[in-house]
Amino acid sequence: MVGAMVRHGVGLASRRRGGDVGVLRAATEAWPGATFVDTAPVLGGPDGSYVQSLPGPGRTITLRKPDGVHLCPDGVVRLAEATVAAVAAEPQLAAGAGWDAGAWRHDFRYYWAPGGGCPGS
Repeated sequence: MVGAMVRHGVGLASRRRGGDVGVLRAATEAWPGATFVDTAPVLGGPDGSYVQSLPGPGRTITLRKPDGVHLCPDGVVRLAEATVAAVAAEPQLAAGAGWDAGAWRHDFRYYWAPGGGCPGS
């Protein structure tokens, strides 16, 4: 189960204080074999708080669209890599080589949104 993402304008303290994370973690623990993926370390800043982008090697990594919720391709890759790593014990769920650079990255929905899309549009 993938945890709820920190959203722009929603405090980290309220999210972590048993709110979204606590409920989802408890639901996961109730299902044998289920895995919980917390999104805060993956899509958040160093303290897990909301960020739109992060510094990367030689460029800025834009995680979210300007609406503060929907993901850009780099955000999708980060979340998918964390999810794949969390379920790596299940060999039938292994990701295929090169998926992170696939044609899905060029889908128009990543580059259009009210208020703007992801870089590269």
